[in-house]
Amino acid sequence: MSGVLPLCLALILCDDVRWDPTGSKANLLGTFHQVEAERFPLAMPRFKVWIELTNGNGVTPMTLRVTHLTPDEIDGDLVVDIRFTATFNDPRIALPHVLTIEDLLLRAAGDYRFSIVARDHPIAERYFTAQLIEPEEGTAP
Repeated sequence: MSGVLPLCLALILCDDVRWDPTGSKANLLGTFHQVEAERFPLAMPRFKVWIELTNGNGVTPMTLRVTHLTPDEIDGDLVVDIRFTATFNDPRIALPHVLTIEDLLLRAAGDYRFSIVARDHPIAERYFTAQLIEPEEGTAP
């Protein structure tokens, strides 16, 4: 069973995750799938990635991989790999995991892919857009 790949039930970007006093319910605050900026590179403010996994077995090394998708690259340009471990005590249980992302640098506007990788195999992905916006008249860029 050690080669079993977990299933990813959720991969959500949000401003914060707050737990109720019992620790049994999570509240995801400020979910998002895009950011707007007047200039790039952009240092993203701290945010959270809510991941919910199931069907795993034991200690599983995992990676959150962020890539910038460009028209000339099928796989995209790697922005960052964030390694973490998920420990599955029961493969039937949905295991929540929260990653705090700080200082993510987006070098250019465009599409980005957030992928969850387990044992070197992608098990989930979601897309994120960074848009360049024009500054309002009368404001400095």
